[in-house]
Amino acid sequence: MDKREDIERIEDELADLERELYEAIKFLILKREGVLHAEREFQPPVDMYICKDWVKVEMEVAGVEKEDIEVTYISPLLHIKGVKKNPLINRELKYHCMECRFGSFQRMLEIPCPVNVDGARAELKDGVLSIWLPRIVDRRRKKHKISIL
Repeated sequence: MDKREDIERIEDELADLERELYEAIKFLILKREGVLHAEREFQPPVDMYICKDWVKVEMEVAGVEKEDIEVTYISPLLHIKGVKKNPLINRELKYHCMECRFGSFQRMLEIPCPVNVDGARAELKDGVLSIWLPRIVDRRRKKHKISIL
């Protein structure tokens, strides 16, 4: 019976190894296909609108709390960064499908015209971060006639 027990033990170990190998191959395939997004930096989509009086930036940040977002401006760059936390990260789950992205994100956007940062405001509503930057007159490009003495 010792040989039979040895054979059963080896078969159990091979079955465990086969399951682990399957999970490793599945992970590599999902990673290659871009399906695995958990806990990696990503760039949420952004729209920018330029009107006569203001520049508006909208970023899709569904599932992100306003406390986890930071918006700064150093002319001419608007820097938006934050973290989208995975609420299920500490639970023992096996994902069947995982397309939602989690982790840190950031975007640096060049604002193409002068703005008044003191009048800027931001709002997070329905998963969209909206930022309004009031435009100011760019006097650098205005033509000035200079008299010759």
